[in-house]
Amino acid sequence: MLNGCINKMELPADINTDVEFSAGDTTYLPVNPIWGTERGFQSPIEISIAQDGRIFVADSAAQSIFVLDQGGNIVTGFDELRTVTVDGNSVHPIDVDIDTKMNVFFIDGSDKIFCWNQLWNLLGIEAYAFGGIFLTETGEDSFIVSHNESWLTAVNNTNWELIDVTWSNEQSVIDSLLNVRCVFDGQSADTTGDIWYSSGMSSFSGLTTLRYEAMQVFTADHFHDRILALNMRRSHLIRLSSGQEIWTHDLVFGHTVSEYGTGAGTVNKPVCIDSDG
Repeated sequence: MLNGCINKMELPADINTDVEFSAGDTTYLPVNPIWGTERGFQSPIEISIAQDGRIFVADSAAQSIFVLDQGGNIVTGFDELRTVTVDGNSVHPIDVDIDTKMNVFFIDGSDKIFCWNQLWNLLGIEAYAFGGIFLTETGEDSFIVSHNESWLTAVNNTNWELIDVTWSNEQSVIDSLLNVRCVFDGQSADTTGDIWYSSGMSSFSGLTTLRYEAMQVFTADHFHDRILALNMRRSHLIRLSSGQEIWTHDLVFGHTVSEYGTGAGTVNKPVCIDSDG
């Protein structure tokens, strides 16, 4: 047990008085930027700060994600995040977060999660894998065309080795990868193991990524009173204009982290989620 003495200090007498602002009063300084219509903002809801210090602001009414520098100035080069549409449908972002792969994940209150990658758009995509030859665990090799169930099974199987790649530079596919994509759709996702699944009823109210666990995304399901962990699954193999070859990812159901309740370790009508890890 520790014991000690301290000196008592009287608090200022005006600490509980009402504070009024007047012209020229510099006691309180506004935080910049002033988020008004002159910058295009209509209803900013959530913000997230990326690894490079840029600030991403989800604005549902503006149907956009605004990107600012540390000085509060709008940053150019993020046009794909303004007036967002996916497959011809308007998207109204309510939360946004950025992972270590520079994936900009965001939600619109439905059971969908959208993604746009800053790095790919900065460097450009030179080509993508049209297909490849895999060496199976039995020692046989097999050619599989990309982005079908057989391909997804093979590239996510640690016992199958991709030993040769056939590349393509079909522009329509490259454009689809550079644009905003839906990487998780609760109505069409594989829900094996999800005992709470109910088609069209999930309502994602928040999402977050982990700095030290780059292969998962966590989301709050307001309708089902739970927190979900979604795992990243390899999808396309792409070659950037820098020559670097990397995988793109979709999201698949992982597990339910927390369920309905009012005690420790439970959630009740979650409206947002964030992580410091």
